[in-house]
Amino acid sequence: MKKILFICTILAALFISGCKKSNETDYASGWVGVYNDPSSVPNSGVNTTAYLNNIIISSTGPSTLKIQIKAIETNYIYTYTTLKGVNLNGATVANIDEMDNLTEGTGQYHIKGTLTMTGTHVVLSATATNTASTKETDIKTLYFSGIKNQ
Repeated sequence: MKKILFICTILAALFISGCKKSNETDYASGWVGVYNDPSSVPNSGVNTTAYLNNIIISSTGPSTLKIQIKAIETNYIYTYTTLKGVNLNGATVANIDEMDNLTEGTGQYHIKGTLTMTGTHVVLSATATNTASTKETDIKTLYFSGIKNQ
């Protein structure tokens, strides 16, 4: 009888501890939105290339972001990629370190860099290195600086 009571007590404790809310702070929700490059909107207010130079950020967890990038790459060529697991390092800095494809590239790229947020301004700075053995010198610089659409 004591064994059964002991097992029930342990199971109840495990169940209660499993039901507790996570103490992880939700930094990701502050990043969610569409960010455009303000230099692509001239003084007339007519949007010219903002649709080509933006990022869309969504949350996949309290400290993880999904980022759809349409950003300028080396030599003003646009590239498109989606980063699925960008980890936040607090409320204003995210670390990028993942493998993905770039639209115009062949093979997988190791994309590494940072994303920083100051108010409604976001800056993405990263390098994308082709991992194919025949393309080891294929390194692209990705850069984006923009403000959140209101």
